[in-house]
Amino acid sequence: MNYQVLAGYHDAVLSAINADEAVSSSVLTFELRDGSTRRVVLKGCELLRIVDFTNQNIVSRLIKYSGASADATDIADKLTWAASLSEASSYLSQEALTSIVSRVQRGNASVLYLEPSNGAELVALFTEMVQEVAG
Repeated sequence: MNYQVLAGYHDAVLSAINADEAVSSSVLTFELRDGSTRRVVLKGCELLRIVDFTNQNIVSRLIKYSGASADATDIADKLTWAASLSEASSYLSQEALTSIVSRVQRGNASVLYLEPSNGAELVALFTEMVQEVAG
């Protein structure tokens, strides 16, 4: 498999995003279908792009790319989009993109992709992910 679909997020609602550049982390808060709340903490978050965040951000799939089986083309496409603000050209050079893809395939970094059913679409590049049940 080229990626891992994270369990429990289908039809969840992305309700909040907290990006803290000072500590290179981002926290995504999801309201799950069973009524519980889960936070996804992305530590070492180097790149984050979110578009179309609205009042109703429904997740189709939450996908994590990491490790040797991760498809280089798929990762590069996600990173190129994430580094392209307002549909402009990506600010990542080909050399930088190749380097990041290699890091992801070696397991030294990961890419998270929120595939939307409605609303927000997200790509993040990070080094560690922690899933927490919010109390």
